This record gives sequence, C-alpha cells and structure tokens, in this order.
Amino acid sequence: MAVNILAREFKIKLADYYSVDISADVQVCRVFARLGLCPPEPRVEQVVYKARSLYPQFPGMMDSPCWEIGEYWCRPENPQCSACYMDDLCPNARAPAPPVSNR
Repeated sequence: MAVNILAREFKIKLADYYSVDISADVQVCRVFARLGLCPPEPRVEQVVYKARSLYPQFPGMMDSPCWEIGEYWCRPENPQCSACYMDDLCPNARAPAPPVSNR
C-alpha cells in the first residue's frame, strides 16, 4: 500500500508500475464483488488478479477509487447506489430491492 501511495499521490517515479498491486482491503473487495468483477466475498488473491487483468500497466491505480466507492457509497448496509458514479455499470445497483418485512 505504501508503494502504491507513493506512486499515485506523490508521483514518485518507479522503474515499473505493473508490479504495484491493488490493496485489496474490505472496501475494495466489496466493490469488486458488487460490480461483478469477482465472486461474492472474494479472496484477496482474486481481487489482485482481476485488477492485474483489468489494468496490467498499473493495477494499483484502481485502489483509491475503489476504496472511495466502498467507503462512501457501497456500504455493507444501505448502499447509496444512486449517488455512486458506478451506478450505471453496477449489477447490484440495478437489482430489485429485497422485500421489506411487515414484522
């Protein structure tokens, strides 16, 4: 994560960026799963390999936006799908809401 931050935020030049992986914390894993990029409750390795396949030049570049989505909109309970900028692409945002119990 530290190398990723140095490269992204502080623009530290690296010899290569393809070995800077995404930091697959709970937020990032949830976003990858809900976007349909990985299975539900993915393992860290699954998220890392998917990020590598999506953006092999710099997989870690997806870390910050995915973390932000998970922190602010794609919450574990009551996600704010309509406020998220991935709303149009997210299968979970288009899924019908579960029925509300009258109990």
